[in-house]
Amino acid sequence: MIKVVAKNWIKEAYMQDLLDLCKELIEVTHKEKGCISYEMYQDESDECILTMIETWASKEDLDSHLQSDHFKRLAPKFANMLKRETEMNIYTKIL
Repeated sequence: MIKVVAKNWIKEAYMQDLLDLCKELIEVTHKEKGCISYEMYQDESDECILTMIETWASKEDLDSHLQSDHFKRLAPKFANMLKRETEMNIYTKIL
């Protein structure tokens, strides 16, 4: 099992635009093979920090997601909405 934690710092003026894109991304991604969960969380102390927490059945399923048409179409649109680059960590369950 693979867990992904992708932390994003959003420019306040783009918050709603980014959320709209993420709604589409989440809806389509939930239908992908190997997607166990794919959810967006907002930091309680800074509403401009949004973190996507994902669970995938395998690294191959995650790789397929990152190469999917919808991800490749939507992810580049996020770039100008961010204060800084996304911090993404990929974890493998060991226990």
